[in-house]
Amino acid sequence: MGSYTRSSTHSTQALDFNADAPILGRVLPSTSTIVSPQAPGPLLWDAPNRFLSWGFLPFFRLPIIHELDLAYSAEARTGFPFNVFTDQQLLYGSPGSYRFPTYFTLNLALEKRFHLFGRYWALRGGFDDITAASNPVVVNADVNSPQFLTFSGYNRRAFTSRIRFLGKN
Repeated sequence: MGSYTRSSTHSTQALDFNADAPILGRVLPSTSTIVSPQAPGPLLWDAPNRFLSWGFLPFFRLPIIHELDLAYSAEARTGFPFNVFTDQQLLYGSPGSYRFPTYFTLNLALEKRFHLFGRYWALRGGFDDITAASNPVVVNADVNSPQFLTFSGYNRRAFTSRIRFLGKN
């Protein structure tokens, strides 16, 4: 299976005002003029291009690996937008004018179905992000920082497993 989505989540009020993340004003980069804080732009979950794919390949005709499945899922999408601030917590430029890098992940797993104690079970083991793609979740968005636009907080490849109860015989 696979799907592609082309979408846009823009708003004339792209900034979310709350006590936890105050936005004091907006600095225009070319003039250093402070203007009102609300402005149009993409919302923080805007991903204009997104491709998802998933599936499994059953090995039901091979006697040695009977009831064994290979499962996968993949996702590739445009990076999410983020806001840039000054060291005074003033929004720098337009909301969402910068984006995280393109996101990609590929997950692979093997699943074995078996009978035990009069029940039907499935044991699955696999790797999330098997390609070890660099998908950052944190960015230094302080325009006055020497580490401005430094990405970090990368998700790593991980082994996952699970056992499922599928029912009685």
